[in-house]
Amino acid sequence: MLKNIKTISLDFSGTLVTEDYLEYFWKEVIPRAYSLKEGMSLKEAKMKVFEEYEKVSKTDINWYLPDYWLKKLGINTNLKELVEQSLVALKFYDDALNFIEKVKSKFTLVIASNVSSSLILPTFRVLKVKFYKVYSSTDMLIVGKPPSFYGFLLEDLKILPSQIIHIGDDKLNDLENPMKVGIKSYLIDRKGGIDFYSLLKLFV
Repeated sequence: MLKNIKTISLDFSGTLVTEDYLEYFWKEVIPRAYSLKEGMSLKEAKMKVFEEYEKVSKTDINWYLPDYWLKKLGINTNLKELVEQSLVALKFYDDALNFIEKVKSKFTLVIASNVSSSLILPTFRVLKVKFYKVYSSTDMLIVGKPPSFYGFLLEDLKILPSQIIHIGDDKLNDLENPMKVGIKSYLIDRKGGIDFYSLLKLFV
C-alpha cells in the first residue's frame, strides 16, 4: 500500500510536540515581556494581553502571527529571544519520536503546520532530526490548512498525491483537507488509542 510513498508530512503542535510549548509562548512569555515593558505585575500583564487576544478573531491571520503581537503590544524584545525562553516548555511525544527514528532513513520528512516557522525551527535543535522542509500556512498568510495549502506543498515538492502521506491531529486540517487533493492522511487521536505506535506498522 505504501510502495509509492516518498514523503511523510507531519503536523507540529498536538502531533509532534505537546501543546505546552505554544501555550507557554503565548500565555507566559509574551505577557512577561509585556509586564517588563509596562512595569506592571505579571498578573496585570496577563489580563491586558489576554484582553487584546480576545479582540482578534481566530479567522484573522493576525491572530497567529508572533510579529503582529509584538508590534501591537509594543514589545521590543527580539522574537528569537522570546522563542528561546519558550523552549523550556517544549515536550515531544514519545510515540512521535519513535516513529521519526524508525522512518527517517526511508522517507523524506516535512512539517506541514499552521504554526509560524519562527516557532517551529528552533525546536529542531532539541529534536536533532533534519526535516527536508517546513511548510507553515501562517507564513503564507493562510488561516488553517485548506486544500490549497496542500496543493502548494505537492507542487513545491514536485510529487504526486499518491507519493505522500500526511499525519496530524485535527480532523479538518489534517485529515479531510489533504484528502480533498488526493493525499492519504491519518488522524492522531491519542485519547482514542490512535498514536504513532499504531501507525508504525504501515511504514516499516
